[in-house]
Amino acid sequence: MPTIILKTSIQAPIQRVFDLSRSIDLHLQAASKYRESVVDGRSTGLVELHDTVTWRAVHFGISWEMKVQVTELSSPTRFVDEMIHGPFAYMRHIHEFVQESSSVCMIDIFDYKAPFGWLGSLTEYSVLSRHMKRFLLERNHVIKSMAESDSWKHILEANE
Repeated sequence: MPTIILKTSIQAPIQRVFDLSRSIDLHLQAASKYRESVVDGRSTGLVELHDTVTWRAVHFGISWEMKVQVTELSSPTRFVDEMIHGPFAYMRHIHEFVQESSSVCMIDIFDYKAPFGWLGSLTEYSVLSRHMKRFLLERNHVIKSMAESDSWKHILEANE
């Protein structure tokens, strides 16, 4: 089962980075090129413990739906979302936030398994891992850009 681990250093307060990472509105902006939308569950604001979101997006030219649930949340250091149903055989995304001297280290641990047995395993390593890593890096770039500028205000102040 593949695991993607990414670390992103962000010069911003830990609570801001944590909240931006939980923002559905930010996620929709970051994933706009995949025509991502929310079709059920929490559709705006910040996800909380036990919230579910059903996302619809286009990847590889195919429209997919994936329902996830926030299964752990410990503000401002960690939250976990897991797939309830969708395109993967298994998916768990751990988001961790570690305060360093003048920055926050945002850590993504993305565990997943493709469906379809050995055929799925072949695509995990040849195509899917690169695609998922690029998707997460694009999202992290948006989080970092917003957190380090004043752009975060229009996302988070709307949720107050």
